[in-house]
Amino acid sequence: MIQKITVLNKDTKQLVREIERDLLFHIILNMRHLRISQKSAQNLAQEFLKIVKPENKVEFFKNLKNLSQKYLEAQEVYLKYAPVYYEERKQYMLRVIYDYVKTGNINKALILAKEENIYG
Repeated sequence: MIQKITVLNKDTKQLVREIERDLLFHIILNMRHLRISQKSAQNLAQEFLKIVKPENKVEFFKNLKNLSQKYLEAQEVYLKYAPVYYEERKQYMLRVIYDYVKTGNINKALILAKEENIYG
């Protein structure tokens, strides 16, 4: 059975632990297949540990994206979680914007839509 990934309903610590576990799995797998050296694996682990205390999920995913541009293992994990996170966030923000429109707060809805840039 395939487990559906959810991101927004998890607290940041729980999400980071899950991503950390996946990253460790990819590091070990790629070390076994000689796709990453021990030194590179250590560097990746150290760099990941620097980003594991984010202020929020937005900041964490920005940092993880930057890390994914340097390491294949981080890219594999980022590509697993980021699309889910951004889609869930977009759906949440659309619901909030809809609620503003529904209650007549058009200006708040427009401001939020511009600030969040939910379509790109």
